[in-house]
Amino acid sequence: MELLNNQPAGQPDTVLWFVFLLDPDSLETHLKQDDADPTPTELICKFLTNSQALNEAAPRSRKNLALKILSLKVAAHLKWDMSILLERLPLNMQYILLKDLLYMSRQEEADPSTDTSLDFNEVSPQTLFSVVLFHRWVLCALVKQNISFNSTQNGNSNLNTGRTPAGVAPNGAASSEISPEDVLRLLEKQAPGSVDVLHRAVASQPPSISIPTFKTFKPLTEDNGDIDLLWDTCEQLTLDEFRCQLHYDLGVYFMFKQEITIAREHFTSCDLLLSQCTGMSIYRSVSRVKLDGYRIACGVYTPPSQSALLCQFHASIKQHYMGIVNILVQDNKSLEIPMVHREHLELDIQGAVQSGTFTVARDLLIQIQCLNVARRLMGGHLICQDYSHHIRVAGPKGADFLLSFLKPLLSESTNLAFKSDDIARKFRVKTFLRGLLEAGNQSALVKAIFDSPEFGALFEPNELSQLSGKSVDISIPAMLSSSSWDIPDLGPRRNPRLEMGALEQQLIQSYDPEEIRQLLSKLSSMPSVKSQGKAIWHVNSKWELPIPVHSVVMNLPKGFVQEFCYILLAKAHELASVQEYSLALRMYAIVEEELRKGHSIPSVVKLIRLCGWEALVVEITQFLDEWPAHNSRSIELAEACKACLSARQAGEALIPRLEVVERCVVMLLNVSPSLSSVGSPLDFLTKLDRHCVHVELAAAFAYACQDIIRQKGGRHVSRDAWDLVLPVFLRETTKRTSSGIPIHHSHRDSPVSSGGLNSSTLWAFLSQLRDPTMITLALSLLARIHNVLRDDSKFDINVDYVNLWPASISGPNSYASKGVAEMLYQLLAHALKYNPIHVGWLKVQGDLNFVMNHLSSALKSYLEAAIAATDFFSQPLQRMQIDDHVIRRMIKCCSLLQCHTQAAVLCQFLEEIDYTTAFKCIGETKGGSCADAMDSYYECVWDTTLLEYLIHLHTKRGETHRKQLAIQTIGLLELNSNNNEEIQREAVNIRKAKFLRALAHQYVC
Repeated sequence: MELLNNQPAGQPDTVLWFVFLLDPDSLETHLKQDDADPTPTELICKFLTNSQALNEAAPRSRKNLALKILSLKVAAHLKWDMSILLERLPLNMQYILLKDLLYMSRQEEADPSTDTSLDFNEVSPQTLFSVVLFHRWVLCALVKQNISFNSTQNGNSNLNTGRTPAGVAPNGAASSEISPEDVLRLLEKQAPGSVDVLHRAVASQPPSISIPTFKTFKPLTEDNGDIDLLWDTCEQLTLDEFRCQLHYDLGVYFMFKQEITIAREHFTSCDLLLSQCTGMSIYRSVSRVKLDGYRIACGVYTPPSQSALLCQFHASIKQHYMGIVNILVQDNKSLEIPMVHREHLELDIQGAVQSGTFTVARDLLIQIQCLNVARRLMGGHLICQDYSHHIRVAGPKGADFLLSFLKPLLSESTNLAFKSDDIARKFRVKTFLRGLLEAGNQSALVKAIFDSPEFGALFEPNELSQLSGKSVDISIPAMLSSSSWDIPDLGPRRNPRLEMGALEQQLIQSYDPEEIRQLLSKLSSMPSVKSQGKAIWHVNSKWELPIPVHSVVMNLPKGFVQEFCYILLAKAHELASVQEYSLALRMYAIVEEELRKGHSIPSVVKLIRLCGWEALVVEITQFLDEWPAHNSRSIELAEACKACLSARQAGEALIPRLEVVERCVVMLLNVSPSLSSVGSPLDFLTKLDRHCVHVELAAAFAYACQDIIRQKGGRHVSRDAWDLVLPVFLRETTKRTSSGIPIHHSHRDSPVSSGGLNSSTLWAFLSQLRDPTMITLALSLLARIHNVLRDDSKFDINVDYVNLWPASISGPNSYASKGVAEMLYQLLAHALKYNPIHVGWLKVQGDLNFVMNHLSSALKSYLEAAIAATDFFSQPLQRMQIDDHVIRRMIKCCSLLQCHTQAAVLCQFLEEIDYTTAFKCIGETKGGSCADAMDSYYECVWDTTLLEYLIHLHTKRGETHRKQLAIQTIGLLELNSNNNEEIQREAVNIRKAKFLRALAHQYVC
């Protein structure tokens, strides 16, 4: 056996995992070590990780099976302990391990979702154990993962173990990886079926139940590669232990689901069975303390004599504080209940008494306060609250309660080793009582101490008299009784540096232009400022200006005007960044006004023009942030943008900076559809020089918009925006240096020096789109790219204008469809933020989620589109808005989510009812997760053919109640058939709206 060298002294050697593959007999010796390295769970991970790597190349090969058998041997060594598996194995490894156990026990691949049809009275003992263990794991893992996510975000959960080894798809085939979200979705999907399986297992009467042991899993050899498991080496399990564990797991799951009544029944059954089970069990892991805790939480009262003191404490609170004083008296001796619980109890009762929420015993509050004081003094805790008022108000009773609860602290220990603790406790008691007496007006407490020999012995003979106020002769100095003190004049001394610092602080904090002007005048007149020779704006390092503006300001004559303009422009830039647009524009206006006061030098003229462009950027930003609020200045802003861009187009000496140009072209793009009758921003954009990426993109989108207007539905292919955007989604390429070192390069992250785009630049452009037409155009472009790369018409994303773009891509394997989908998600979230009831965008979001297999989210988006189209189903559903394409995808989502009844009802919404799909869905409802939902959905069925099929099906199954419901429904429909067509149509619309509201309540609300 090969070992790693250089291990620290006294530490076990680390064994390489593949040693056990070569010599399986050494595994048992290794696992019996106290500090085995690697640990059993680490070995399981190693075996399964390597078996999954082999599984993709050669499923069920000899080596693959050998590794799986070794992992099962280790799990058997751990006694199939669910707590160890859940805590120490990654979630996907737990799934693979238990799926392998199912395969070994059945000797065939099987889907766990079909286990509801098993007859547990006839299956083999090992199959019964493996099936029940898998479905126990489903419920336990679901509870654990959800509790971990809700209670902590520090990454300690098995779900958050980063990139876990290769996972397994739900059908049992190997997959490259499975994400934590996918595993949770799998658990949630399987949970109803697992509950059904465990309920049937509890109710069964199997002849025997076998637990596989370490020796059961016979390793493969060179001569024999067949699986030969020794089932006769299994250990037998009693039926009581088997049912006890199942009742416990089901109770915990229903407690997690907040179905307290069902959980209470399971915990009660578990308690009865646990009392009948004796001795240790390798299967049952029910803790009596935890079970009692769950029973108390469910409202099943546990006698105090049979529960821990903390359990009694919580039970007393649930019983309106019955017996709470005796419990706290006991805790003052055992110190078992955490102090924080006792403090919360005191605050709760105090709040209830003051607010009158509920009535408690008259002296309960003062007793609990005195008991908590005694508990703090016993444990040496700090007493922060002033109890003198409570003791004084309570009078003689308060003093008696306090001393009676403190008296046990004065008793001396018989053990000499603890004599020092007795002295410390007495000192703490004396200090506390002295503090109460020094607060004054404690006559009842003084009398009680005088009458008690134990407490009187704590004080000196004259000490209590002094503390009770009998000796208070205090002489007051004459100086304190005089009002004419001889105090020297200590007036403020002038410190120029402090004065300058105060003025600079005011300058930094002020946003009032007139106050800034005055502060600059004061600072410029100070000698210390003149002597420094530094510009005043250096007092704040965060005052920054755009480079062109900064250069022009620096060319202004030094003095007040330069300083005033610099600070106001810097503050305007700062205010715009925090969305204080009005104040920022006021700053720019005051700077222009200041510059026009008789100054005509070139730098002043340049700065005036630059200020106008900077103010234009602020106005555009405000316009975009306040969208879709009506802005009457849109025409004026569009003309200002054209003038700004024309300056660069004409090649003038002073041109706007890049950010100004980018904002202007985006502004023109957003107002183009609404200003088509006033001007032609689209034509203007197409004629601009393509000197930056934003201009290129704006021009390309303008061309595409013109194509839509000119063609008016005709077929035309627009390529400009397509050719610009498509390269963004090129896959990462790998090049090598001359020495062979790989260099990874992604076009999406490359700079724009070559005229191309990267993903961040493209998103910077798309995130500024506000106009619905332009957003839909961008969505159609990304959707078309995704559709072409996916190349499957069943998973196309449908959106307006999608046929405007090319239908093919050269070398599609060079592009990453995942990046396109991510950009689509971002753009849809951005668009719906400004118009959350846009029916078309909601349908696109539904299509995207459907294509990405996010079925619940897809159904939610489709239903939100229907809600927006019908004003929450107060209007009839129009086919031009929610067509058969959307309905069929909703049916598919419901069917895949095991909601077959809902899918069957939706089949009626199609223009021509799909009876084949409807009949199939209705047939799937038996024993499925939606079997019980049929009762509430009968009133949503209006097609007589479906109802006749339901009557036939229920007759065949012997479901009398449902058969009667179907007959009643078809009878109502026949009565309504005498009405005219309009009334019948209205009745169908009412049934449609009722069903869709119920569906929306489930998936949207």
